[in-house]
Amino acid sequence: MSATVRELVGEAYERRESTWRAALETVEDWIDAARSRSPQLTEDRMRIVPGRIKDPLRTGEKLRRKLADANDEIHEAVEVENQVIDVVGARAVCRTEREQSVLWDILTDPNDDSAISIVEVRDYTAHPK
Repeated sequence: MSATVRELVGEAYERRESTWRAALETVEDWIDAARSRSPQLTEDRMRIVPGRIKDPLRTGEKLRRKLADANDEIHEAVEVENQVIDVVGARAVCRTEREQSVLWDILTDPNDDSAISIVEVRDYTAHPK
């Protein structure tokens, strides 16, 4: 491998971090706008946990594990995002499953013309950690 995982992750973060920060802000605004569309999702019933960009060291560790498990390697920084898709994360915490369902229905409304699509969902109600 011409570059180490650490170097490739560093390059990916240098190149994409400002884009990731903008994406995180967009997603948080999108969730907040969804909340405002329902009287059931008041701030005392649902909160938006500040999102995060995964620490580069953790991204490198995860990438190393994935590559080792697949007996694979990468050669370019752009491949970091293909392998570790959870670099940016946002979270909405609802008090009840009812509010969770209301929020989900709003976020997945087929009539919503926003350009945002949900790539991965981790339902900790159905599958607790």
